[in-house]
Amino acid sequence: MGTILLLFLCFLPGCLALTSTNIDTDQSSLLALRAQISFDPQEILAKNWSVASPVCDWIGVTCSSGHRRVIALNISNMGLSGTLPPQLGNLSFLVSLDMRRNNFHGELPPELAQLNRLKVLNLGVNNLNGLLPNWFGSFQGLEFLSLRNNSFTGLMPPSISNMSRLAILILVNNSLEGKIPEEIFNISSLEMISLGVNSLSGSLPDYMCFHLPRLRFIGLSMNKFSGQIPSSLAQCSELQALSFSFNKFTGNTPKEIGNLKKLEVIYFAMNSLTGEIPREISNLHNLEKLNLGWNTMSGSIPVEIFNLSRLKLMSHAGNKLSGILPSTVFYGLPNLEELYLNDNNFVGDIPESISNSSRLYFIILSDNKFTGPIPISIGNLRLLQVLDLTSNNLVFCDSSYPELSFISSLANSKNLRKLSVSNNPLNGILPDSVGNLSTSLQTMYAYGCGLRDCIPDRIGNLSNLIILSLYNNQLTGSLPITVTGLLKLQAIMLHINKLSQVSLEYFCYFNNLGVISLSFNQIVGSIPECIGNVTSLRYLYLASNKFNFAPKTLWNLKDLLVLDLSSDSLTGPLPLDVANLKIATAIDIGGHCNIAYPKTLATLCYLAPEYGFQGLVSVKCDAYRFGIMMMEVFTRMSPSNEMFGENLSLRSWVLDSMASALAPIIDANLLSTTDDHFLVKLDCISSIMKVALNCTRESPGERSNIQDVLEALVKIKLQLLPLV
Repeated sequence: MGTILLLFLCFLPGCLALTSTNIDTDQSSLLALRAQISFDPQEILAKNWSVASPVCDWIGVTCSSGHRRVIALNISNMGLSGTLPPQLGNLSFLVSLDMRRNNFHGELPPELAQLNRLKVLNLGVNNLNGLLPNWFGSFQGLEFLSLRNNSFTGLMPPSISNMSRLAILILVNNSLEGKIPEEIFNISSLEMISLGVNSLSGSLPDYMCFHLPRLRFIGLSMNKFSGQIPSSLAQCSELQALSFSFNKFTGNTPKEIGNLKKLEVIYFAMNSLTGEIPREISNLHNLEKLNLGWNTMSGSIPVEIFNLSRLKLMSHAGNKLSGILPSTVFYGLPNLEELYLNDNNFVGDIPESISNSSRLYFIILSDNKFTGPIPISIGNLRLLQVLDLTSNNLVFCDSSYPELSFISSLANSKNLRKLSVSNNPLNGILPDSVGNLSTSLQTMYAYGCGLRDCIPDRIGNLSNLIILSLYNNQLTGSLPITVTGLLKLQAIMLHINKLSQVSLEYFCYFNNLGVISLSFNQIVGSIPECIGNVTSLRYLYLASNKFNFAPKTLWNLKDLLVLDLSSDSLTGPLPLDVANLKIATAIDIGGHCNIAYPKTLATLCYLAPEYGFQGLVSVKCDAYRFGIMMMEVFTRMSPSNEMFGENLSLRSWVLDSMASALAPIIDANLLSTTDDHFLVKLDCISSIMKVALNCTRESPGERSNIQDVLEALVKIKLQLLPLV
């Protein structure tokens, strides 16, 4: 016993020294990381990670209870900027590394391959770049890998398949390209494959589900995949979600999907799928979201699908579907919240049973051939937020009572934000009860409906209205003074009516009004001097009326883009002050001045440099204008602001801020440092500004085209959606 005790005492200092050395290694590795941090907004690491306190007490650090080694590092959501040092690879006992939602940049150091105990690696929502390294195959015990929302490029390395225990693989929102390595489909432990928002391509192999018995989610949306959706997906029997939207898949939707009894989500929108909707989908009794929109599918919706009682979202928009909706269609959909059937060829009545889906808040049935009256029962949908019935053949049948009664019924929908019944032959009268509509109403579209008589006084009750569009009707009389209560109005469009008494003074004190369109009415009088106060105006259409005076203050609206006073009763010489409208793209003052510009795609637009200096007009001008508009929206600065001149433009101001600090120039109403997810939102706005800068390059040939701009903005939108 004495000998054993002596030996123990002899070896004890060495053991203690070894433990000390190992924890010192961990400390040195973390201090190396701290040294690489260039921005620590809350000074967490700067103040807390100090040699004066034990490593295991540092914020974000977890040590094992036995040998006191660092086994977990979690510094997520701290707003940190910097790079990853190679010394991180010396944290040899590390099991979990979580650095998500920061602003780390640069490439991954190869020394990370030494972390052979790692089970969790989460570097999502940063600015890391470079290729995905082959040494990922060293993480043979890794169970969770997330590199989402970074800037990784190149191919997915086949060595990922060496992660034989991997359950979660999230590489969404990078710039990866090429095919998915076939070897990945052999990782039998996989439960989630999330590869959306990249540039991956190729077809999916028929055998993809042969060795994935645990797979619950596969997300491939917003890539460039092509070919048919494999019917062998049915062998992934645990699947709960399929997300294949925004690709180039062709062929029929495989009927074998109906065997996936646990499926809750199908997103196949924005592909080139053909054929009919498989009746077998009605076997998916757990299905909650079904989106087959924007393909070229035909035929009718199988009636059995309307019995999927858990369904919350149904979208078949943008196809070639036809047929009627059975009168009992909504009895089997008690949980339906969103219904998108727009842009098809449906006929017949909108069923009164729609009110049985009492949770509906989005109803989009526009651009079909629906007939009959708008169901009064829609007013029983108390959660309704959006009702869009535009461009059908809906009618108002009660000639003895010409007021549109469905408007009155919608007073019960207290959350209604958008109402659009445009381009339907309603041929009725807006009732006074329009003032009972939800004060949440922001947009009201009823153009091309054959509306007659007067605009009701109580329309002024809609205090949150942003857009009022009643053009191309037969409205008569005056615009009620109550519209002065619509202080949030941004656009009022009443052109092509028979209005005779409209006072523009009503609009003189609106702070956000960008569009006034009153052309082709019978308005008599003068344009008031106070119109010059409406500095937010971009579009002013007063043509084909009987205005007889335009004040000098009109020419002070230096941000005006379009001014149309043609075919009015104005007299006298063209004032020299018209030169103040430096960024206008079209000015039409009848016989006095008619400056014609070629038509391009733009509506909200600014002049590109080549317009004035080279006389060149192309669709690239539209990209330029759209880019300038995006900068104006997010900075709340007009390109004609006094601070801009020969040496500084709105574009150069944004470009300089991108290189230093973008946040201070963003409109405080859109982004604040106190916002939840501030860094993620800032990153999204930064991406939008990059798009805007690419749109406004000096050379038209270097500018992004509109389609690329759209795709980029959709990707940014998808990045924001989880935060909404």
